[in-house]
Amino acid sequence: EYTTTALDRVERAREVRERERRFRLIADRIDQVIYLATPDFSEVAYVNSAYEEIWGRPVEELLADPQAFLEGVDPRDREAVRADFEAMLAEIDAGEPADKYEFEYRVRRPDGDVRSVRATGYPVADDGEIDRFVGIVEDVTDRRELERTYRSVFENVSDGLVVHDPETGEITDVNDRFCEM
Repeated sequence: EYTTTALDRVERAREVRERERRFRLIADRIDQVIYLATPDFSEVAYVNSAYEEIWGRPVEELLADPQAFLEGVDPRDREAVRADFEAMLAEIDAGEPADKYEFEYRVRRPDGDVRSVRATGYPVADDGEIDRFVGIVEDVTDRRELERTYRSVFENVSDGLVVHDPETGEITDVNDRFCEM
């Protein structure tokens, strides 16, 4: 029986290593930042290399100081993000967390490049108590630029434009030229 128990432990350890290897293969090859932190963000247990691509800062900096990401937030957004982040931490600390938290803000990399990101985080409970926080951060810079281009064309075209909901037929948007007509 001792041999069976020891073999079971060895097999479970091998399975855990294999699952971790698979996770890292995925996490290190996607464009989104994936992270795992304590609910109070006093420790970041894991963050993939996409953090370095978006923030332009080393992962080790975030592991050493879990709130270092705030220093990379563009100064125009930093106070609002800090306030929203503190409000989120207060909700979690009070035991009243939302199912998920979403933030959109700009990141200013050390090289001066500015990226727009959408961060989504999830408090995770084990036995009813929040003990982890997992999240993803997606670079939405290209999407935001496309939206700005669309909006500019939509507003500056010489024709009146109307957008309808295809299911209800309800008008969802019009440009200024349409209103003038």
